[in-house]
Amino acid sequence: MTSTSPKKRRLAGIVLVLGALVLGALMLRALGPDAEQAPPRAQTERAALRGRVLTDEGRPLAGATVEAGTQRATSDAQGRFALARQRADATTLDLTHPKYVRGGVGTLGAVPLAAHEQSAELELVMHRPARLAGRVTLEGQPVVGADIGLVYTGARGLRGEELPPHTLSNLTQTNSRGHFELPRVAAGDLTISVETALTDFPYAESRALTLSPGESVTDLQIELRPITGLRGGVRTDQGDPLVAELTLVGPGGSRQGRSLSDGSFRFEGLEPGAYTLSASARGHFPDTVGPFDVEARAMADQEVVLERGQGLFGRVLNPEGQPQSGFVIATSARDSRRLHADRNGVFMWPDAPDETFTLRATASQYTASFEQRARPGQAVVLKLRPGGEITGTVLGPRGRPLTSYTIAIAEMEVPPPHPFNARNIAPVEVNDAAGRFTIGPLAPGFYALQASAPGLASATSELLEVRIGRTTPRVNLQLFEGASIAGVVRDAITDAPVPSAELVLLESSNVLAPRSTIANPSGRFALAELPPGRITLRVRAHGYATELVAGLELESGEHLIHDIVLPPSDESEPALGFYGIGASLHRERRHIVISSVMPGSSAEEAGLMPGDRITSVDGKSTQRLSLNRVIELIRGQEGTPITLGISRLGEGDFVVGISRQRVQVLH
Repeated sequence: MTSTSPKKRRLAGIVLVLGALVLGALMLRALGPDAEQAPPRAQTERAALRGRVLTDEGRPLAGATVEAGTQRATSDAQGRFALARQRADATTLDLTHPKYVRGGVGTLGAVPLAAHEQSAELELVMHRPARLAGRVTLEGQPVVGADIGLVYTGARGLRGEELPPHTLSNLTQTNSRGHFELPRVAAGDLTISVETALTDFPYAESRALTLSPGESVTDLQIELRPITGLRGGVRTDQGDPLVAELTLVGPGGSRQGRSLSDGSFRFEGLEPGAYTLSASARGHFPDTVGPFDVEARAMADQEVVLERGQGLFGRVLNPEGQPQSGFVIATSARDSRRLHADRNGVFMWPDAPDETFTLRATASQYTASFEQRARPGQAVVLKLRPGGEITGTVLGPRGRPLTSYTIAIAEMEVPPPHPFNARNIAPVEVNDAAGRFTIGPLAPGFYALQASAPGLASATSELLEVRIGRTTPRVNLQLFEGASIAGVVRDAITDAPVPSAELVLLESSNVLAPRSTIANPSGRFALAELPPGRITLRVRAHGYATELVAGLELESGEHLIHDIVLPPSDESEPALGFYGIGASLHRERRHIVISSVMPGSSAEEAGLMPGDRITSVDGKSTQRLSLNRVIELIRGQEGTPITLGISRLGEGDFVVGISRQRVQVLH
């Protein structure tokens, strides 16, 4: 046995300790800095979902269970909640409560959480449950064991969004007396469905119901009757079965469905009457068949054949689900196209490039559809949103309602996309003892109306706002006895009469027949039934420049004598002459804005600049005036002064006085 000295044993111990320290340091380094500083697990989560739960009456709702994936929280006395979510968590949020319900079923009605919404402050609404109870009978006798469900045509989700039509099946069964009860029903527009094992009476629906939160309806009586329905199939033009989305439109409104894998479909519980059926499927042109009749107590048969589509294509529907003509604006990163939708609502761009497009449908009667993204080969259905209406009364000179007149859209200022103008909307012939009219539906925007009646001067309203799904009421237009003007058209140099000169009253609308006349061989002219107020005449003749005679002020019943001179022109460069300020105008977000200023014009001398907003003309606000009306007020007679209210970015508001000077432009 060998022994070591105490000194050597102490050195060996020191070496062992140092070795252990070095080994520990190496192990920590291998684990990395994150391992050295790893926080508790709770710190790796982030409180990304927070918000408040309210009742349908707007009060905070405590005790609601909020779930997002594996995370769960309960709303407090103020209705507030917060969830710590991990990145791998689910992206939908749902609510439950022992005394409140939400609309929809499954993920329908839950809140989808897109990436940009995962840290948003949410405001969610739950509703007091409604209660339904009733009885199912056949020839007055109870039907036992029938399956009761709900068919929703209108309901709202947790954020108040409108949910698509959906069905809840097998919610309960009728008892031995044919009774059923549904104590926790979400509010909305719905019918109760009944399914039985009876061969001749397999299905029935209740009358249409509109349930409010907390409402109780307990006297429902559903009598089984023979089925009134539609069945058929969807096939390709080669005869192959096709799965397609279906829209059936008839007396009871519209219903949605889908054909099965064998192409078959079935709609039951229909009201007798005329129907149309629209079908759409990926890679095929959508089509509509009908109208066809569905008779009482019988199943109608209908086949739909869809042709294979090419390029970018689809269908436009109105808010009621029926095909609608109009336009589709298709835009990609590299291309843009305006596609026409025909009277069946079908649009197509066969050679569209293979890239993703954003599509939006527009029509003169409705609000543009929401945007959809699609690639060529994918059938698209674009549904327009409701428009608005304008109602009012047209009065005669004594303030009494006119019973017969014509009313039209004189001007319209509608935000894009909207490739329409007033000519796309037909005038309305009104025959009403109270003088009332309704014009619409119209796309949301601003409109000026023009009314006319035989023997009276026409009248044009200021701009009226139309909002989505609303009526603009109590609009009054009064027609007065017209004024007249007569005179001679003369050569500006020789003072000789100008025969055959054409004179036209410039109006906002060219939908209604304009007031016009032709000068006789002596240059004499006369125009009657002119509207009181400021007017402009356009005068043109062969060999002369076209002249706008503006600033003529007329009173009801007045007869004005006014001669007109035309400057000769060789017509090599047709010109238009008038007296104004020499600035081009356009409307931008409810403002009249100067687009450009002509060099040497009175507008330039007054220091006006492109981008300036014109807020008033001679003290009259331009806020409710159409662009054409503002231009009418600015044009006038030679040398007459005009005062403009101007708003300029960075300089505020100020007033400018200008003298009208000769303006001549090529046209």
